[in-house]
Amino acid sequence: MDSLTQIVLGAACGEAVAGKKLGNRAMIWGAIGGTIPDLDVLSNWFLEPLDAMMFHRGPMHSLLFAALLPLLAGPLVKRLYDGNWHRKRIWQWTGYGVGLLLYVAVAVLACLVAGLVSGTTPWTVIGFFVLVGLGFFLLRYKQVLAGHTPEAEPVGVGLWRRLFFWSVFTHPLLDALTTYGTQLFWPFENTRVQISSISIVDPLYTVPFGLMLLGAAVHRRDDPRRRRWVVGGIAVGSIYLMLTFAHKLTVDQKFRARLNSETIAYSSQISTPSILNNALWYAIAQTDTGFVAGYYSIFDRGMPFERLMRFPSNHHLGDAYKGDRTLQKLSWFSGGYYRLERIAPDTLLFSDLRFGSLSGRPDDPHGSVFTMKLTDRNGRLEMVPQGRPRNNPEDIAWFRKRIFGTDDTNVR
Repeated sequence: MDSLTQIVLGAACGEAVAGKKLGNRAMIWGAIGGTIPDLDVLSNWFLEPLDAMMFHRGPMHSLLFAALLPLLAGPLVKRLYDGNWHRKRIWQWTGYGVGLLLYVAVAVLACLVAGLVSGTTPWTVIGFFVLVGLGFFLLRYKQVLAGHTPEAEPVGVGLWRRLFFWSVFTHPLLDALTTYGTQLFWPFENTRVQISSISIVDPLYTVPFGLMLLGAAVHRRDDPRRRRWVVGGIAVGSIYLMLTFAHKLTVDQKFRARLNSETIAYSSQISTPSILNNALWYAIAQTDTGFVAGYYSIFDRGMPFERLMRFPSNHHLGDAYKGDRTLQKLSWFSGGYYRLERIAPDTLLFSDLRFGSLSGRPDDPHGSVFTMKLTDRNGRLEMVPQGRPRNNPEDIAWFRKRIFGTDDTNVR
């Protein structure tokens, strides 16, 4: 999922493991651990775009990496603490700054949801959250600013290893619930695990979890209310994840029933929630000639997947490039759910169909969320990532209404 969500989950793991001994420092180290797997995006600086895309959520998101990293990180961080590095003033300011940035990030994410629902940009709400957050943290962290931070208890290397294990281990598990896919079992198995039960960005998971974690952060480490806040945040997040599984099972059942009612023969099908929510779902099935896809909201009152769209895969456009490394890797990455379109004599448009369309039209190749240009370079394909299509007001209005099960289920 997005980096903010992984920071929140990692901080919760750090608190659960070592909060009684380290206080808010446990949250900070947990947040660092929860961020480490996503550092694989730094490969964009020294790898080809295709290889960097394949590397993301690859080795550094494997269970093997989660098992090995704590063996190194635990002793290293303990050595820093044994050297009294944590008593330096800069560390106190770092902890204060991380907590404040987390609060602001969660507040802005909540405001984005408010803007999606209302159809306007709620700058006044953003300003309210930021100003109240600044005052809140300045008051509660006055002991940090005054240099009166309570001493942390000694922590052994075993506890440090457990802190990093849980903060890193939960990262790929959560990512595996999205559609992008995660190579959990690398190097023994290259399959990308993609359960597709939650969106890559879902504020209804992140915001309540993050706010409850911040509620814990303003209490002393020996205050029993601190643990109740953290346990409550983990419980709320876990219940929401179970709800997303229930939604997915329901959507899959309704989509298969709809396909069978129209006697559509298909070899496989997948479903995934649309961005920022778990109410509007996109489902697609692979047939002999192409794909069948549609949208369904859990608030719909009419026939599920009333409007199914059929469109060709155009995989034959890639016949001239059989064995081409670029096309093979992209086909593997998308699980075969891709469409080709010729947009120039020497250029193909590759659309990964697992992520749906910004316009509500899966049959529109130029509206796909995830597209790549493949240019012929002396018989070999070279990938050029496409920027995401810009949303127009009509698309945003359709998306907002469709989430809440508008009676007009026709796509434009």
